[in-house]
Amino acid sequence: MFLTNSSTFAEDAQLRAVKMVLQSLSTEGGGIYSEEVCELLEESTEICTSSHFDCGKLQLGCKGRLSPVLVNKGIVCHALTAVYPLRAVSPNPQFKVVYPVQFPVYVAPGESVRVDLECKPTQEGAWRDLFVFDFDKGQLQIGRFFAVETEFSENKGDCYKKPKMCFDTNGNFNLPLVKAPKTKPSNPFRRRVQNYNLPENVKQIVQELSESSRDNVLVTLQNRFPFLAEEVDTYNYVPRFKLLLHIEEAEASRVMSRWNMNNTPLEKDLMNESVYMVYAPNLSERRPSILFGDSVHVRNMREGTLYEGQVMEIYQEKVKFRLPPSFPVPSAADLYSIKFAISRGNFKFQHTAIEEGWKKLGNQILFPSEPLVKENDDPQVSEIDLFKLMESDNSSKIWFNPALNERQRAAVRNILAGEYRPLPYVIFGPPGTGKTVTLVETILQIFKRVPVCRILVATPSNNAADLVTELLIRANPSIKPVTLTRLVAFNYRKGVPAYLQKYMVVVKGEGNFDVNMDRNKITVGTCASIGRLCLYPKMPFYTHVFIDEAGQASEPETMCAIALMGKPRQIVLAGDPKQLGPVITGKIAVQGGLDTSWLSRILNSSLYKRDEGNFPLTQGYNPYLVTMLTKNYRTVPEILSLPSKLFYNDLLEPMVSSVDGPYVNLMHNLACELPQRCNGPPAFVFHGVRGCCCRDVDSPSWYNPVEARLVFEYVKKLMRRNVKSWNIGIITFYAKQTAKVKELLRSDSISDLKVGSVEEFQGQERDVMLLSTVRSSAMVEEGLGFISSPNRINVALTRARALLIVVGDPHLLKNDPNWRAVLIDCVSRNAYLGCDLPFQNQPAVNSHKKEVW
Repeated sequence: MFLTNSSTFAEDAQLRAVKMVLQSLSTEGGGIYSEEVCELLEESTEICTSSHFDCGKLQLGCKGRLSPVLVNKGIVCHALTAVYPLRAVSPNPQFKVVYPVQFPVYVAPGESVRVDLECKPTQEGAWRDLFVFDFDKGQLQIGRFFAVETEFSENKGDCYKKPKMCFDTNGNFNLPLVKAPKTKPSNPFRRRVQNYNLPENVKQIVQELSESSRDNVLVTLQNRFPFLAEEVDTYNYVPRFKLLLHIEEAEASRVMSRWNMNNTPLEKDLMNESVYMVYAPNLSERRPSILFGDSVHVRNMREGTLYEGQVMEIYQEKVKFRLPPSFPVPSAADLYSIKFAISRGNFKFQHTAIEEGWKKLGNQILFPSEPLVKENDDPQVSEIDLFKLMESDNSSKIWFNPALNERQRAAVRNILAGEYRPLPYVIFGPPGTGKTVTLVETILQIFKRVPVCRILVATPSNNAADLVTELLIRANPSIKPVTLTRLVAFNYRKGVPAYLQKYMVVVKGEGNFDVNMDRNKITVGTCASIGRLCLYPKMPFYTHVFIDEAGQASEPETMCAIALMGKPRQIVLAGDPKQLGPVITGKIAVQGGLDTSWLSRILNSSLYKRDEGNFPLTQGYNPYLVTMLTKNYRTVPEILSLPSKLFYNDLLEPMVSSVDGPYVNLMHNLACELPQRCNGPPAFVFHGVRGCCCRDVDSPSWYNPVEARLVFEYVKKLMRRNVKSWNIGIITFYAKQTAKVKELLRSDSISDLKVGSVEEFQGQERDVMLLSTVRSSAMVEEGLGFISSPNRINVALTRARALLIVVGDPHLLKNDPNWRAVLIDCVSRNAYLGCDLPFQNQPAVNSHKKEVW
């Protein structure tokens, strides 16, 4: 109940209610709205309402009806002057008033009035509409929720049964084993590295994860290895990371056993002797990945001999591998047991890199605590006086990319000056600020100005490495393949874009190279591919090492590149610690800190961390060590504003105009599909939906069919408005939801539209992004899981250029401070639509009493 003596409240009841609520937005507590709304829901001493407000379940398009009765318990006559949905709480009501037809309706003491509300659901999910019964032109107001839920065939609930894990890295122990013949390396003089075999005690402890909680396993490991419970420091650096790598290998091997197959037919490759294929859908997308050269064990289900083979090719639906010549040719009736073994190559190279990196960098660089004085006999320093010239001459003769802004140019000058070299220099690049462009300019300036340079550029992913190579060629078209090398692993050789293939050098197996690696000046590759350079007969020594997307690389992965330096000259880390970190398979290794990048670790050190008091003109960072880029060239202001406040101290500056920028026509075309408001269509929308989470019996991954269907409908609307499919991206937080959305798109023959996880979209952008958060309020006791990760939220919110639509359950997401901020931001901008919104002390549907969330 809400009472007021103000006559102004009688002029427009609906506008009055909306205004009343929006003045009370709160950033604290359990809901979006304050107690002013709750007053509407309280019992009235004047008017009594019936208690049935739930329409139950209806099929889409079917009608239902509720007929609440209001009784005058007072001693004076009251006039029912209006009944309307409170759109600030229920912006898209599924109910409408069909009786009374005319107002006012007078209710004498002791008498009653019936109100009929008809419901015809137009969208899937659970809906609660808040209706206001307005008496005496606003003198007395009563609010009640009316509920309906749509039925849909895919609501299976949680059917998943966790399988018993099998920790088996050696195949079948008591069976005779026929090993694959050893292939001779094309370069027999390659260097050798240790095997760094997985210790039995670590493997045994991790195996217990299937029988006890993860915390118990971590405690056991910490008791056995006390330094694992300590912060990483100069004393435990090498043993700690080597142990974490062993833990990660043990966990990855354990996870890999999920991909084992039984009763599977084999297909003979008619073009190649002793080569076979097995149907394994989506195996290429699973983690940990199966790679070229990995071992595979194959056994006929009717026989006892085990054959060891080697993976040759990985396709979307099939895996091809070579088996020993003695393997019997399969018949159509034969079925096989197939087990894949985790690739150990990358683990061996990371072990080597940690040891070599520690020897070469030492405590002063790995754990920087004070500035280092650069050495005057450094031959690079005498070659570089460019930074002085740059301060007075900004012509195109100086810059490979004249379009660089002043902050980007400052980063290049600071790196070239190298005042604190050999300490690493950090280019802190939030989304859309041109971090990689700045990195490329720096590389080319060093290449031009320092004749003795040999530059190594490492990235966590092939896409990032391809982008760096492309930008280098675009900025300096005269660069030759003999100068620039794009180093690729054998399994990615077909994925390299055609225009980069003449720069490509393939690493075959563990250290066999197509060409001489001693002559090139710039080498670009992933950390994994670069790690194999330690096998090169004459290990190349680089003067400059650049790590792009350094926040996504684990410290051992970063050291794969750092370890290839000669005397430390210059290290540049470019990345964003506020976005996603390294992808680690094992949760125990994550708890141990393997998912912390070197970039994140040093930016938290006293020398590198933000100090606005001492460095007010450079975003709080020491310019000799860090440059933070702040001008965003990707996103319209309405989308950028909230991530800037939540994650970047409100420092980001939008350079794309929403008034006369490149996306004005796009938004004009989409206006009728978005919430209506007087200042134009919103660029950042939250569509609330109360769906349900489901799991299939054979998959631990969640999906939400209501959200999947809504996202699909949005795609069709966007494409009807001439938005091209390749300009639309869809992020979901769960692999199964990705599969469900892809299935819906295929049913309508929609292609060229990327659907994937947050990890898959990091570093990418689209004009329009749709985001499905999947989890529903029914899972409130389980929490939000990894969808509450601030870094994950940051990446998800910063992929869109022109329009971002978030689809999720506000009744669950309100429990996380960042998602709550998203809700409040969208509500305050009139950019929310969908189901009812949560508010403080929200009552249950059939209760008039307050319920504390």
